[in-house]
Order: sequence, then C-alpha cells, then structure tokens
Amino acid sequence: MSGRTTEKVPELELLPISRNQAAAFVREHHYARKLPSTCKLYLGGFTREGLMAVAVWGYGVRPLHTARKLVMGASTAEYLELNRLCVHDSLPRNSESHFLSLCVKWIEQNMPQVEWLFSFADGIYGKPGYVYQAAGWLCVGRILTERYVLADGTVVHPRLPVTRNGTRTWAFMVRHYPGIKRLWGYQFKYLKPIGSSTDKRHVLRRLLASPQPYPKHGDCVIYEAVEGSRVSRRVSFTEGQVRLLPTAPA
Repeated sequence: MSGRTTEKVPELELLPISRNQAAAFVREHHYARKLPSTCKLYLGGFTREGLMAVAVWGYGVRPLHTARKLVMGASTAEYLELNRLCVHDSLPRNSESHFLSLCVKWIEQNMPQVEWLFSFADGIYGKPGYVYQAAGWLCVGRILTERYVLADGTVVHPRLPVTRNGTRTWAFMVRHYPGIKRLWGYQFKYLKPIGSSTDKRHVLRRLLASPQPYPKHGDCVIYEAVEGSRVSRRVSFTEGQVRLLPTAPA
C-alpha cells in the first residue's frame, strides 16, 4: 500500500462484526473487492476512529480437499482458512501482522475446536506473504495458478467467466474477449498450528509437507503462454495492470 508509515502500531480492539460490515470494508481496502461465499467468521479491529482492520475466515472452494492435502486425516472442523485480510491505509506498516496475531489469539480463546489456520499469499499479484512470515506462519508449499488479463489490463479470476457464461474454454474466451491473455503464477501456502504446545505438536506431526524457506518478491514470477510455442513471456503486475517483460524460457 502506498503512503504507509513506520509509526507504532495502534492498539486495536478485536470484535466480531457482520458480513455486511466486512464486505463494505473489503470493497474499499482489499484488491479483491469482494467476499467469497464460503466465509464463516468476520473479525474487526477497532480504534477510536472506528473500524480499521478486517479479517474474514472460512474455507476455499474445496475445504476437505485442501485440509487433507496439508494435514494427515484432517477434517474441515479443525481448521479455518483466511479468506481476506486488510487494514485501513492510514495504519502504519506491520499493522497487518499485529492484527493477524490478535485474530489468532481470539480464535484460540473462542473456537477451541480449531487446531490450525491456513491461507494463500497471492504471488501472482506480487505478494510473497510477508504478513504471514512476520507473524510466524509456516510456508508449506506453492501451487501454480491461472489468471486472465483483458485488453484493458483488468485481471479476472478463471471462475468468473464460468459463473457468468457457464464456460471458460479458451476458444470461448478469445472469441468473446478480444485481446485476452492467459497468465500463470504462484500462490504460496501458509499454515499456523494454534492452541497449546501439545495441540501444536499434534498438528506438526501430521503435516504432509515440510516447511519451506520463506518466498521473497523474486519468487513472484508470472508467465504468459505464447500460443503454439514452448516459450513464455515474463509478466509483472502494477496496481492491477500488467506489463510485458522480455521473453524468457518456460
């Protein structure tokens, strides 16, 4: 975020909030703008100025699949996925990590059935996950993900055309969205065991992926496929737009 300072992080009072409150805040302060339909828990961070931070917890599109790819024998009842995290632009740097730590404590105290937390960092948007790294989360892998970029630079998640049109075949996309580009990049997976020391060890013993070194900005590599070729062009995002960089091997 631009204009962030290095001042001391203010005290935040953490309270549950409504979906409508969370949605309005996310619409203004998060690059995704919207909430997924799988949200279960909405936490807000308040100062004297009002609502200044929001964390939205729930699941992804395949909750059980996600859980069992990460932790042996896991169920959806034992974890939550962080769907959205954002703070007001006026808050200083490190506010996200501080707020995230408050959320973890709240979940430990109020939802004892939750044993671990999970989130993706959108490397394809240039975000290696510094917020999670500062809060002591484990990086447990990465997945290759896809995005579309329209001729005007608008970034579109692949699920959106399916929701609107019932299909996202490349032939359909090229026909209906002239100038569209298809990009690939990484999402980094972060996991946080919570609870007592015994609870944390129980999760760590069941981890199916070894913790990895933390990714950095240099790991947020994005490629555009060149149709009919084994060559890709490297791409970078700037404020929601894309800029083509010199050709690089796939």
